[in-house]
Amino acid sequence: MKKLVLIGFLALSFSLPGRADLKVALIDTGKAFDAFYKTQEAATRIAAQRASYQKDIEDLQAQHLNLSQAAQKLADAVKDTTTPMDIRKSDDASLSQKVQDLQMLEREIDQVRQTDTEEIRDELLRSHQEISGEIMKVITAYVAGKGYDLVLDKSSDPTAPAALFFYGSSRVDDLTPEIIARLNASAPVPTASH
Repeated sequence: MKKLVLIGFLALSFSLPGRADLKVALIDTGKAFDAFYKTQEAATRIAAQRASYQKDIEDLQAQHLNLSQAAQKLADAVKDTTTPMDIRKSDDASLSQKVQDLQMLEREIDQVRQTDTEEIRDELLRSHQEISGEIMKVITAYVAGKGYDLVLDKSSDPTAPAALFFYGSSRVDDLTPEIIARLNASAPVPTASH
């Protein structure tokens, strides 16, 4: 399979007009993505969102624990035969309500977990798409300005055809550092904390 892909690439390069002038570039889009300041900002924002959601869950779990402890006290009081029957009946009714409240709280905790997970997933996807789109715009503008005919993504799966073309070739330009520099050219300057 690798030989077929390599033969196909060579046939393509020889069939292109001006094949001696074929300019090939290499970009590691994964490395560019990781080094882009907006990726770091998105990761920080999502981590804060995740921490906030975790705090909400912990607050609900604390409510659940308090409610469980109150229900257990009522259950113990209902079982206590030294307590007058009318008080035990009242405690039994309160216990039934606490059990219902516990079940409702458990459903709320499950719903909050599911919603939080979906929101985090959606934010990750949205951020990834936005950042990838920006990276592709910068790459497209850069390679068009430099006159490249073929650009290969170094970060692709090593078994994918694009990865076969850059091994051992000294005639392929790796544009990853230039792309990362262009991506981070508009990064905000960190302020010194006192």
